[in-house]
Amino acid sequence: VGMIGVGMSIVFTLTVRVRRSEGQVSAGVKELLNALRINTIGVVVVTGILCAFLCLGLFRNEDIDLQRLDNAWVNRTEERQILEGELSTQLNPGGRMFGSVLFGLLCGLGISLVTEFFTSEEWVPTKSMTRATEFGPGPVVIQGIGMGMYSTAVPLVLVAATA
Repeated sequence: VGMIGVGMSIVFTLTVRVRRSEGQVSAGVKELLNALRINTIGVVVVTGILCAFLCLGLFRNEDIDLQRLDNAWVNRTEERQILEGELSTQLNPGGRMFGSVLFGLLCGLGISLVTEFFTSEEWVPTKSMTRATEFGPGPVVIQGIGMGMYSTAVPLVLVAATA
């Protein structure tokens, strides 16, 4: 799964194209960030599709004959519940694995977009840092520490959600 992600990252990095606005000699920051955002989303989508084929193709459901097990020796309610609980953890391993991969990809994309928001010059956090420079170095340090704390909140929640 990791090799698919790395491979798609390399392929998409080699195919990044930046569109320039009319009359511009070189691309601006907005065009560069847009190209990188499209690249990142493309990597997540294609990696997700390839991992779906991999996970669902390699890890199929095992056929478990509950009726045969039921007739053979599971007659008491407690034993039946324990057996069903153990068997339910074995059902659909490919789907569960793909769900984990997909959740990880989406969390990684979320972290990437939040990082872009807090570091790009076109969004509020960076503009507030620029306004803080009018008052000297102290407010810049305080503003930087505050924005640094804010910027870690969403990635922290996303990483904790994957655990």
